[in-house]
Amino acid sequence: MEKAAAARMYVLTGPVHAGKTSFLGHFLQNSRKQGLRVNGILSLAAYQGPDRIGYDAHDLRSGDRWPLLRTGPNPGWLRVGPFGMCPEGLGKAQAAILDTDGSDLTVIDEMGPLELAGRGFWPCFQTVMKRRQPVLVVVRSDLVSRFQEAIDEEIHVFRLHDANVEKNLLRHLNHS
Repeated sequence: MEKAAAARMYVLTGPVHAGKTSFLGHFLQNSRKQGLRVNGILSLAAYQGPDRIGYDAHDLRSGDRWPLLRTGPNPGWLRVGPFGMCPEGLGKAQAAILDTDGSDLTVIDEMGPLELAGRGFWPCFQTVMKRRQPVLVVVRSDLVSRFQEAIDEEIHVFRLHDANVEKNLLRHLNHS
């Protein structure tokens, strides 16, 4: 398989619940002020009172937010740990990822065990990769090696808690 052009696949990584999504949200907000055009999704925790009930997809282009993962028995839904993946929410998230027109960067938060099994966001991720669109994905640190093996592409890994992670990521994005 042909390797991707240098600096086109970026991975933001860190442990579970380390603040990867929060960091990425702030990073993208600052980058947009500098002219970066972004599409894709962030997966934001959803709460009912003090209880986390799942995750919502946040469309980075439109700002819309909708249910993606929810707790509870959801017959026929894909299981993702203690959650079920809302089929309608997954379809909308996939559409947001595939809507790359006019974007400098596609963001996918996150690529986990479901995607490494070829489901969830994996099909639309592959489509975006075939377009040679620069992609920034969130991958838990314990899955980075498996992700690298699955895509067989050159990746640039940015660890959440490394010094200057924001500056280094921005520098790479400006050179893609």
